[in-house]
Amino acid sequence: LTIVDKPLRTVLETKSGPLQLVGIPHVTRNNLMTLDKYRELSAQEIDSVLVSHVEQLLKGFYQELDPEIPAVVTAHMSLDRAVAGIEEELLVGYTLTFPTDIFVDKRVDYVALGHIHKYQVIRESGPIIVYAGSLDRVDFGEAKEDKGFVHVKLERGKTEFEFHSIDPRPFVTVDVDVRECPDPT
Repeated sequence: LTIVDKPLRTVLETKSGPLQLVGIPHVTRNNLMTLDKYRELSAQEIDSVLVSHVEQLLKGFYQELDPEIPAVVTAHMSLDRAVAGIEEELLVGYTLTFPTDIFVDKRVDYVALGHIHKYQVIRESGPIIVYAGSLDRVDFGEAKEDKGFVHVKLERGKTEFEFHSIDPRPFVTVDVDVRECPDPT
């Protein structure tokens, strides 16, 4: 188990050989707003600085990747090409959005994203970029969405992936007119 609570690049030894991992934890404005040099910037300016910092960080990590070893990038963020699920409503109007292109690099085989609850494929190759989505429905806004996980067969230059449904719990809507009931409970 590797916890990504700060940006990292590491090599994990697996039974199938080494795997390069680049990890980016959830990025928020709060990371910069507490620093004096950014205190006077507008929210939009802070967002721009954050996107630039993450982009430069990723470029540095990509340069350190061994082109012979499979590489996976994980990140907890919203991308500009993602379709948000119900979580967008839970965020009360603000989500920092990053450009998808910050993950496009020939040394990366697979990008596993989190934060968006809806399963979706952002890119099918060069590299593959996927939101697995949440494992279960969290409210009626997701009542019709399938939930599951993504199985990845990681191989340098030949990565494949497949979504597997877990047959999530159903959300059932029951409409009852209780206007004429003396005790609606």
